[in-house]
Amino acid sequence: MKENFFLNVSLMKEYLYQRFTYYIGNHPSARRLTFIMSACYNYYNSNLKPINQIEVLDVGCGAGPITSPVAAIGFKVLGIDIDPRRIDFCKGNNILPNLTYDLNNVENLNTGKKFDIILLSEVLEHQEDPIKFLYKIEKLLAFKGIIIITIPNGYGAYENFERLQKLRAYLKISKVFTFLRLYKVYSNLRD
Repeated sequence: MKENFFLNVSLMKEYLYQRFTYYIGNHPSARRLTFIMSACYNYYNSNLKPINQIEVLDVGCGAGPITSPVAAIGFKVLGIDIDPRRIDFCKGNNILPNLTYDLNNVENLNTGKKFDIILLSEVLEHQEDPIKFLYKIEKLLAFKGIIIITIPNGYGAYENFERLQKLRAYLKISKVFTFLRLYKVYSNLRD
């Protein structure tokens, strides 16, 4: 019988509250994380493997904002990135036994295993040749595995911040408080 995924999700929320409090509330990646967790759940739900035997590769894991929550609910996760500072940060803050980090890239990754889930969160748009990159990713994918891809849509936190900076400069607003209120109004109007 499968483990209770939702019990694991409640454990994940507790873990996030303790270790990654910036995800609680309106963090810009909250929607992306929800999408990724939903896709992981759908894969887990349609698979016969226990959750702790499902291998996940997070390519371009950065500081672990997606990697850690996925591992916190029980998946076996490997996060790779080419930035040594981020990998050092992740290794120094990791408390999960089912989560490992490696300073590596897709071309040099030599684990000898295939992954059930491969995460490409905000990575594909940085590739010089995305099609060639996806072919390399496909070689790491297990039979019946899935690739979860997210890319910026132009309406994320960074893009909204840039728009607001231009608006603030145009209106000659210098106080940060006013700027933050404008951001809230802009966000409410956009939604």
